[in-house]
Amino acid sequence: MLQFAFTFCICISLILSCASTNTEKINNNIFTKIPAYIVAQKSELLNSTRCREELQNFQTAVDHRMLWSLKDGKTKTNSVLREESKLGNVLMCFSVYRNTKEIFSTKLDTDAIPVIHSLKFLSMVIIIFYHYFVYTWDSIDNKVWTWNIFDKYFSFLINFIPLSVDVYFFSSGCLVTYLYLRNRTDKKLSKSIQCKENLIEFFIYIIKRFTRLTPAYMTALILWQLSSTWFEKTSQFYTYERGHEMCPKYWWRNLLYINNFFSFDTMCMKWSWYLANDMQFYIIAVILLILSTTLSEINRMIDIMYDKPWMRINPYIIGMISGYILKKLNNNLALKKKIIILCWCLVIVVDIYVLRYQRHMSILSTAVYMTLFRILWATSIAWIVITCTKNGGILNKLLSFKGWIPLSRLTYCAYLLNPIIIQSITLYSNNAIHYEVLLQIVMCLGYILIIYLCSYVLSLLVEIPYISLTRLFIRYFRYAKGTSKVL
Repeated sequence: MLQFAFTFCICISLILSCASTNTEKINNNIFTKIPAYIVAQKSELLNSTRCREELQNFQTAVDHRMLWSLKDGKTKTNSVLREESKLGNVLMCFSVYRNTKEIFSTKLDTDAIPVIHSLKFLSMVIIIFYHYFVYTWDSIDNKVWTWNIFDKYFSFLINFIPLSVDVYFFSSGCLVTYLYLRNRTDKKLSKSIQCKENLIEFFIYIIKRFTRLTPAYMTALILWQLSSTWFEKTSQFYTYERGHEMCPKYWWRNLLYINNFFSFDTMCMKWSWYLANDMQFYIIAVILLILSTTLSEINRMIDIMYDKPWMRINPYIIGMISGYILKKLNNNLALKKKIIILCWCLVIVVDIYVLRYQRHMSILSTAVYMTLFRILWATSIAWIVITCTKNGGILNKLLSFKGWIPLSRLTYCAYLLNPIIIQSITLYSNNAIHYEVLLQIVMCLGYILIIYLCSYVLSLLVEIPYISLTRLFIRYFRYAKGTSKVL
């Protein structure tokens, strides 16, 4: 059944992509020659803020094939044109050309936070390295030597791995707060709003988030179950994670984003605990933001301390605070040079303390470390993000490099796919892996390339089309309520 559903969805996506290509060819030459569209492309040269916003809305409408001048369907011609426009808009959501252009675009808003993109990509590289180690462990023939090498020379990386996920929690909390407050300010929604409108706003945010994450998530889940089932029958290696057994039973937990509340042993796609936490934190964040503007032993420890939301929410909250600060400061932090140097020194000391954790520390030291290390790490990331808006210097130039932006857009799909790809390639082989440091680094770099190529395909066929469809439906919903604003 899952095989049929997966094949059907992929075929539909491919058919719609082909259909959208024809629509793209027909419409491209027409819309880009409209005089008002040409003016809108130069809207940044105009002095009037209001005029610039309206022209930008018009350009966005044309880009998404919205018939801007049609306010109602009183005439038969207008009605027919609007129906054709709706169909064209749906098809254009699956356009390979437009989606590729969106993925690889390096354009950002003037008040965006470019440093976030580099942090997300670099953290994903660390996660892929870690997952390569985890999902090839069952196939290693020199486990003792490998573990000793990692424990002796790369222990700081082992400490850094869980912190790389905290970077994502921080960035999510920061962006959701910053973008929410920015939209409220731009649209002047800070005035009193009725409870019904608040409730509608809340559900719109949740629906947008759900449709943003779920299509690619469920596609990866199906791929994981299919690959696990296949390699269970064909591979000579036994794998610890039994996707073909857990996913048919417990897939609904993933769909509802509650799988982190259950045992780690029964989790389908064990790395999906992050997505459950992220969705739960997002719901909490939206509620708080709306209210603020209106009013085995190892596995047992993992169950308690690793994937539960109450253990992971600290970086998310610090990210929300950072987003609030950035918005209030208008991305302009003015501090004296001595204070900046002092803060950087403190950040370096904090990061060294966080990364140099040792397993043989005393009970008291371990308790203090486990209590503070996520807070300290998230605070240091917050300082980097906030200070890079004005006082970052060379670091800001490096982290704000526009080349990080397309790679950052693919990190969600890369997170979903990387364990599937790593384990599939490993189980396909009939030979055990003999770990050598240099060779494994080269292998990891190759995996990163393969994972991002596959992430591009998943994003192109599933993620971006459904994001565009969500925007389209919300736009039509608001249009039906009598507004001509474009999201």
